[in-house]
Amino acid sequence: PALNLSSFGITEEDAEESFNEALDIFMDDIISKNNLEKVLISLGWIIKENSFIPPRIDLPKIVNEYKPVKAERLTYPVCYA
Repeated sequence: PALNLSSFGITEEDAEESFNEALDIFMDDIISKNNLEKVLISLGWIIKENSFIPPRIDLPKIVNEYKPVKAERLTYPVCYA
């Protein structure tokens, strides 16, 4: 939540791998554009004495708002013209 990133996967391992990929892309992008400090500040981070302090996260509130969902296989009809 401190970086406003999310990801998903079929398994916990898939989700973690997908998140790490999203994080790598995010960090590569903001660092290559010299926007690290600007982006972190816009996300509520505090920069103090060359340290990055993340915003406070109300984890119980986040957990209560986002309950796990059961994975389902969906089928969509396809129309060919």
